[in-house]
Amino acid sequence: MSPETLSPGQVIESLSHRAQRVREIEISGRGILYNFHHKGGIETRPFLNDGHLPRITRFDTVIVSNAFGPLREVKPGPAPVEIVPTHSSLLYNISIIANADHSQAYEQSPEGEKLRKAYLESMAAAAREFFKRRVDRDEVIVPVVRCGANIANKLGITGIPIEVKRLSFTSGQLGAGINLPRSLAVQFTDKRLTLLEGVVASGSTTIAFMAAIRNAGIRVHEVSCDSVIVCPEGAKMTADFRAASGFKGVERANFVGGYLDPNWYVRWHAEDILYKLFGEEPPRHLTGQQVLGDGGDLTTI
Repeated sequence: MSPETLSPGQVIESLSHRAQRVREIEISGRGILYNFHHKGGIETRPFLNDGHLPRITRFDTVIVSNAFGPLREVKPGPAPVEIVPTHSSLLYNISIIANADHSQAYEQSPEGEKLRKAYLESMAAAAREFFKRRVDRDEVIVPVVRCGANIANKLGITGIPIEVKRLSFTSGQLGAGINLPRSLAVQFTDKRLTLLEGVVASGSTTIAFMAAIRNAGIRVHEVSCDSVIVCPEGAKMTADFRAASGFKGVERANFVGGYLDPNWYVRWHAEDILYKLFGEEPPRHLTGQQVLGDGGDLTTI
C-alpha cells in the first residue's frame, strides 16, 4: 500500500506528534529547518516516497525543511568550499562508470563487480588527497555509511562510521534521518569532527549530523566535511545552517560543480564549472548525466 500524500504542513505536524522535542532553526533567507528528536526513535515510513525508501526508516533525529526545494535546477557557480585538487581523469572515470548503460555497474555480475571496483579505486584515489595533511590528535574522522565508509576502508582510514539516510517525503520535502549512539558522546566531546563523504548534494546529511550532535548535547569544536564532489547549492545550504546554528567548520572537496535534479541527484550542467577542469576538450557529452550516481551502491563490491 502506497503512503498517503500529505501536505508539507501535515508532515511537520505528524512528526511533531511523534517527537519528544522539536527545534525550529531559522536559516537566513531560506526559512525554517525542523529538527525532531526522540530517544526511542521516530518512524518515518508512513511519510516517505516508496521510490526512494531507505533501508531503515526509524531515527532518533529527523530533519526536514522546505528550504531544500529551491536548491534544485540551479546553474552551478561559486561556493564556500576549500578545494583539495586531484586529477580530473578520476572525475571522468567516476561519471562514465555511473552512467554506463544505466548502468551495468549496479548489476550483480562479474562485469558489474569489475566496474564497481574501478569506481571505488577512483573515488579512493581522489579522497586520498585529504589525508596528505596531518590529522590532528583532537580530530575524529567520521565516515558516512555507505560511500564514505567504503572509501575509508579502501584507504585504511580508522574512523567512527555513522549512518545518515536522506528522506524523500510524499509532501515533496527533503530531509534526513540519523541514529547517533549515546556512547559516541565520550569519543566526540571537545573534538574536531570531520565527516568523510562521497558527495555533498543538498547538504542534508551534514546538516542532520550537526542536528543530532545538538540533540545529544555533545560539545564539539567543529564539524567539517571532506567529500570527493560537492554541489555548490549544497555547500551554500550547509554553510547557512552552520551560521544559523552556531557550528564551526568547513567544506573541503576534490571537485565542485553540478546541479541538483528534481530528485536532488547531482548532474552535469550544460555550462558546468566542472568542465573547466578539462582544458580545451571538455567531455560535454556528459551534460544531463549524473556526476556520481549512487555512491553507496557503486562503492559496495
